[in-house]
Amino acid sequence: MKTYTAITIGPIFDTFNQAKRTRSIWAASYFFSYLMRTMLENARANNWHIMLPFNKVILKGNYGAGLYADRLYFVDKTTHELQALADGAISSFAKDLIKHSNCNDLDEDIIFLKSYLNLRIVEISLSDKQLKEITGSKDENGNSNNSVLKVLNDLLDNKELTKNYVFNYNENHLIDYFTTKWNQNTILKIDAFGEDNSRHFKSIAEIATSDLSSKTKQNQYNKLLELDFKNEDIQLIDELKKDGLFEDNFQDYHKYYAVLYADGDNITPLLKSVANNEIQLLTFSKKLLDFGIRAEKSINVNGGSAIYLGGEDILAFLPIAYNSGTELQSLAHLIKALDDDFMATLGEYSKEQNVTIPTLSYGLMLAYYKFPMQEAMRQAHELLEECKHNKKLFQVKNGVGIRFQKHSGQYMECFIDKGKITSSKIIYDLLTAQLKLNDKKDTLSGLIQRMKDDIFFTTFIYSIRNDRSDAFFENFFNEEVHKEKSTFIDSFNSLIKALKTDYLTDTTNRDEVESENKRFKDLLFTVLRYYQFIQPKKNKKHE
Repeated sequence: MKTYTAITIGPIFDTFNQAKRTRSIWAASYFFSYLMRTMLENARANNWHIMLPFNKVILKGNYGAGLYADRLYFVDKTTHELQALADGAISSFAKDLIKHSNCNDLDEDIIFLKSYLNLRIVEISLSDKQLKEITGSKDENGNSNNSVLKVLNDLLDNKELTKNYVFNYNENHLIDYFTTKWNQNTILKIDAFGEDNSRHFKSIAEIATSDLSSKTKQNQYNKLLELDFKNEDIQLIDELKKDGLFEDNFQDYHKYYAVLYADGDNITPLLKSVANNEIQLLTFSKKLLDFGIRAEKSINVNGGSAIYLGGEDILAFLPIAYNSGTELQSLAHLIKALDDDFMATLGEYSKEQNVTIPTLSYGLMLAYYKFPMQEAMRQAHELLEECKHNKKLFQVKNGVGIRFQKHSGQYMECFIDKGKITSSKIIYDLLTAQLKLNDKKDTLSGLIQRMKDDIFFTTFIYSIRNDRSDAFFENFFNEEVHKEKSTFIDSFNSLIKALKTDYLTDTTNRDEVESENKRFKDLLFTVLRYYQFIQPKKNKKHE
């Protein structure tokens, strides 16, 4: 008889929803990852048989992101032993909680944490015969239809349906703790960033303007940043716009930020192929951690800050464009980098296992810096859900959902199918090109304005559907200024031809035609508007 146990912890997203600032969101996320890693470290120190996650080396992020998801799995350990493991981690953390919250009673903090946390443990004992029955059924690819891991996960899923509700406390001690000042050395901040007060999780304003804090301007930037933190995280951008050291480099895109959610697609075939082989299962877990380390670096290189990197899931805050000093990096650079990171880890391992190669889907919300953070997170997550579950948009997932909401309230939204390789590549090439446009005679601005006109777009889409886009361009873009911009016009023409092949069909069904036309227009308009918005503009007066 063999015993298998698993533990999960929450409520992660309910805690997120109570946080009001980026550092609070980060602290809430890091708290759960920290507790899981603490339990993992203690179990490893006591030579427990750890089924998952990979534990030969306990990893930490290099830029402050939590790497450990909300579940641990063990062999030959009981529910009682897992409860003691969790209680030890909770009691240890409570000692720091009492230093940085309004509560001054350690026992009360421990009781509060145990009441607040949705800590669930499941245990199963299996004979050799039962174990064989669980793992014996095979699918058409020779992989097991079931596994001990799946049984444990199903049991945990059931347990998570019931939640703790804390009614006996006037305030949430954790939220109080998560909102401590940026220069207070909580155990979470020290663990993530060390004791150096110059390192912390960034505010929205910091993330949006991260490419302005060059070495030569760092001291002045930090002075303004300190003012920002003393004035409710809302003044840094206003100060940067009017500061003589920064105003020439301040761009419209510095007033916007992005929330990114990402999640792996079609991970199940890979997991099923290794689920009943403990060595391969640990290798799979190591690949997930390797991906997290790579993804955290890619996010940081693109000016962003990762909040959560658990398994194949990502939550990050980003600038909507980032001047690296050598080139302007758009969000397309980051998506490509994350896709490459995913392929180098989970993708390559899938090839070794001869199963379907998984992909990543994304939800991206681009918003004005004063736009409510919680609402931006909600909308980014909804965009991701559309990529994952809307079969009309994505037959095999692997999508990018983007919503770009201007300060005025106007918004653009589109869905890009990364599986449509030709058009995806042209979109990537466009959004990573360093094309400088003339502000006064901007072909792109004129094109975008025309695209808003229903009559123009009706003529435009008709010509595309009937393979007459070349004639259309000859007719509408025949002025001298357009000849000067012929490189861009040619690129745009190539883009719409690729989009026509990938997104427009020969259907005669009126509803389907209207739906395809709308998706085509939304995609083209959003991509062009974003591309135009992030182009650097010199000596420009800002709002």
